[in-house]
Amino acid sequence: MAIIAILISIGLAAFTRAQAQARDGQRQSDLRNIQGALEQYYSDNNVYPSDPYTELGTYLREVPKNPDGSNYNYVGGGGQTYCLTADLETDDSPSQTCPIDASSHDFVITQSD
Repeated sequence: MAIIAILISIGLAAFTRAQAQARDGQRQSDLRNIQGALEQYYSDNNVYPSDPYTELGTYLREVPKNPDGSNYNYVGGGGQTYCLTADLETDDSPSQTCPIDASSHDFVITQSD
């Protein structure tokens, strides 16, 4: 009986990690989709939006949210730069820094002219 309990706990841990990795992949994909919309917005307006969740409706049917339900982190830099960030559940690599506000996150997409 103890062996079965050990095997179940190992299987559950692997399943939990696989779910976290799937959510992390979704976060990275979402940020790349938002990045594409930000670049289209910039192409049309010569400025990046101050808030992608209210200003990208023309470019994305719905701006993706983090799998936990919250908005992704977005820091605008005077309309000419931005930082789009997410914290991952399974990333073991060193944190990256947003150059606009010096915050550290696991996954950072930046744009600066």
